[in-house]
Amino acid sequence: MFSVRKETKKDRLEIERLIYQVLNSLDDNPCYEHYYVCKLRGTKDFNKDLTFVAEEYGKLLGFVTLSNAVIKDGDNEVQTLLLRPVVVHEEYQRRGIGKSLIKAALDEARFFGHKHVFVYGEKEYFAKLGFTSTGAYEVYNQEGKKEKNMLVIQFKIGSLDNVKGQLIEAKVFNEFNQEEFDYYHHALFMVKEKKEIKIKNTKKYTFFFALGFTLIAVLFLILRKNNIVSPEVGLGAVVFAIAGCFASISTSHFANKQKLMGWISLILTIIIFTLAILIVV
Repeated sequence: MFSVRKETKKDRLEIERLIYQVLNSLDDNPCYEHYYVCKLRGTKDFNKDLTFVAEEYGKLLGFVTLSNAVIKDGDNEVQTLLLRPVVVHEEYQRRGIGKSLIKAALDEARFFGHKHVFVYGEKEYFAKLGFTSTGAYEVYNQEGKKEKNMLVIQFKIGSLDNVKGQLIEAKVFNEFNQEEFDYYHHALFMVKEKKEIKIKNTKKYTFFFALGFTLIAVLFLILRKNNIVSPEVGLGAVVFAIAGCFASISTSHFANKQKLMGWISLILTIIIFTLAILIVV
């Protein structure tokens, strides 16, 4: 079962890779959204308290953030929020993860006293979360035109009645530097490749350790059967070997960020190791 929580700094690289993986597969146009989100975090328009991730057994499955925006009419500005982006891992869609992420962000925005949140998206999907069309209001896109897919949710009825202007999103979404992007994108996935190699090596080493402990267990079973070692020492060595196997399994789970299974394996390791000591003593 997945859970939703606020994003932490250690989530960021994996989330940016997830954004690229999901959005890059939607069409043939280049995906820059992960780059924009990375830049957004370094500006005043980023709201860490309105940024959430979904995870299951330590694996990040989704992301949403509400960034600062304004409705601008000449010198008049009304503060608001823009929902951009919301992404869910392709293999975990249609499980309510996206809706849970959005609901968590909206609830927090309401708690902090924000009046409304805008989004560009499918009306049928976002209507289920309380969003409505902006057709009845004098709010336009950045080019000053009406957008059919511009939707809004108001936390206080009538908060847009006297508001007029263009919805201006965070500046980073309109600032693009090809050289900077190329460097960022390459570095982002180089880190991933190095990490994957490290995990792969860890899996390999833990497999050989588990194999080694299994062979030790078999050896001591043979020694015990032939009365070369005492029954207590033989049985204790076998149990020690089994504890070693579970320790290897625990390491492998932690390397894959499967924290729950990792802790279960570690606890079993401690229990079996303690049992081995009691047998020998």
